[in-house]
Amino acid sequence: MPFLTPDQARHLAQSYQDMSATLSRERLQSWSTLTLDQHAEIDCRIWSLLCAASDLITQATTLDISALDAAGGGTALLKAADAAHHAMQASGNVLSALTFAAGAIDLAAALTRADIGEIAALLERLAAQSSSPPAPPSPTPQQQ
Repeated sequence: MPFLTPDQARHLAQSYQDMSATLSRERLQSWSTLTLDQHAEIDCRIWSLLCAASDLITQATTLDISALDAAGGGTALLKAADAAHHAMQASGNVLSALTFAAGAIDLAAALTRADIGEIAALLERLAAQSSSPPAPPSPTPQQQ
């Protein structure tokens, strides 16, 4: 049964930690334009990404990814996480970055549950999102 190697698991966990740091930077740059609810949602996503990084470093090495071979296996997981992080950085907007964070968090949850079908579907969704960034979010009440 192919599993992620320890190096791949570390890479995956580092990608999640990097996404958390990117979202934190984006939040600070947009601090005065965000509502309290948006601040709360972003804080929740930041912590979810950090928890996912911590969980994935140990759990990813025990996940049987043989069913993902057609989707690229462990390489596809690493590429998806890296693509989500790159898309977050390129979005230039904290609210757009939330879309990528949510997809990455969903992927981490599916990995934790070892739900191969959901993992494969999320890999496709992240690839599609990362190749065509979301439309800019609508202005908040503070921005209107």
